[in-house]
Amino acid sequence: LNESIIGEVFGVSRTVVRKVLNILEQEGVVHLPQNRGAFVAVLDLSDARATHEVFTMTVTHLVTQLVHSDVIISDEHHALLNDHIKAQSKCESSGNLDGALQLSAEFWILLAGIYGNVLLAHLLARLAVRYVLAQSFFDRSGHRSADAQFQSLLIKRITEKKPERALSMVEEFLSLLGKSLITDGESEDVDLRSLLSAGSCSVHSISVN
Repeated sequence: LNESIIGEVFGVSRTVVRKVLNILEQEGVVHLPQNRGAFVAVLDLSDARATHEVFTMTVTHLVTQLVHSDVIISDEHHALLNDHIKAQSKCESSGNLDGALQLSAEFWILLAGIYGNVLLAHLLARLAVRYVLAQSFFDRSGHRSADAQFQSLLIKRITEKKPERALSMVEEFLSLLGKSLITDGESEDVDLRSLLSAGSCSVHSISVN
């Protein structure tokens, strides 16, 4: 993770980049060997499965609360969700797997924000980084092309307040993700500028404030 390139892409100093990398090291997603630069942390399969377990527990709780609570998804939130799902679909159809994976994780953060639990949204934001890392390393199933369709139908079930259908969908979807974590990821060289500046189809920023 070249500090100069990261600073160039985001328009910040190397001092700022170092601070962020130190935070990411504390969260276990970046490795900073002394005097050797910064590297994406290499997860093993047990790390990936542990991340999936915690992620599953968290989003299942979120959907349970949404579908059983009095929270009504407003027209404004529906529009935001629809824009997000369109972006997800665009990534999937164009073959942008990195962007699709990022948006898939951000979908849950967006739902937590709509639910209104700031701490839950922060937790999901932190989990999402490890989730994306784990899926990038170990998921070679190719089933992710159905994410946008899943998201759209899940929002419908939550809006209709149909707990059994909503939770059954989530359980099946996350079970498939868990079963896909079976293949060791391969190390490969990447164009860091391209990955950071053009790799995402995101249409909005996710706020957890």
